[in-house]
Amino acid sequence: MKIAFIGAGKVGQSLAIYLKKHRFELVGFYSRNPKALELDERLVDAYVTDDLYGVIGSADIIGITVSDDQINSVITQIMNEGIATENKAFFHTSGVHSVDGLNQLSNHVFTLHPLRAFTSIVENTDELSNVYYGIENESVIKAFGLDLLFPRHIKVDSSSKAQYHASAVIASNYLVTVVNLAIDQLMALGYTAEIAQNALWPLITNTISNIEKVGAKSALTGPIARGDSGTIKMHLNALSQKDRETYIALARQTVSLSNQSKEKKDEIISVLEEDDYDKDHNINFFKPQNES
Repeated sequence: MKIAFIGAGKVGQSLAIYLKKHRFELVGFYSRNPKALELDERLVDAYVTDDLYGVIGSADIIGITVSDDQINSVITQIMNEGIATENKAFFHTSGVHSVDGLNQLSNHVFTLHPLRAFTSIVENTDELSNVYYGIENESVIKAFGLDLLFPRHIKVDSSSKAQYHASAVIASNYLVTVVNLAIDQLMALGYTAEIAQNALWPLITNTISNIEKVGAKSALTGPIARGDSGTIKMHLNALSQKDRETYIALARQTVSLSNQSKEKKDEIISVLEEDDYDKDHNINFFKPQNES
């Protein structure tokens, strides 16, 4: 089975290496500027071209692995080229866009969104077999022999893609944001970013491990889980106004997650709604005595 990719970013190249390793014949990559394209060393023999007609014509399966906002323009470009596509399979890897746009190209279309963060091209692409994928049109995936290579998946209805993708973004991207916010608090006290991250990292990984073992709700600890409204008030007084707003938004979600009584939840909410915190809060920086 021959496969080609339109777009050669981290996701596209990772999938190409993985599929090539598992006996799919890699036709190559389409790029508007092939000379500027940097391929992983495992793809040094890959064909890179700006001939869209040629690369699609030579493949059985075409993966569109461009950014979300470029998908529709790629589909339009393919249609404008007048390429015979009806007997070919097309897929894209977007988490938010549905399969619907691809229906203009062929009856053999699907989506394959990896629930994985790609900060670089995957070093050990066999890891991709253990990733969960959000998919549409499972029957097409099976028909083209891809189901065994992507065995872990959840079926996503086209109308639900945006909420599905929001879940992934919250779990990955906004987790990074929350961790960075925590690091910022220690840096504001004079610790370096490295020391702050190293100090918090065992706590972060322990929390994630607890979620895996007992589930998110049972993994909750801390002042809201204990009903310590006084502690929360002290936090709010210590934070800058900007960070306080984020803390309050997160705390509201956490209150609903906790097992506290309605009375205790209302008490915490009332603390979060107070407006007499230090609006001009400024942190006095100091050099920590113990940085080891």
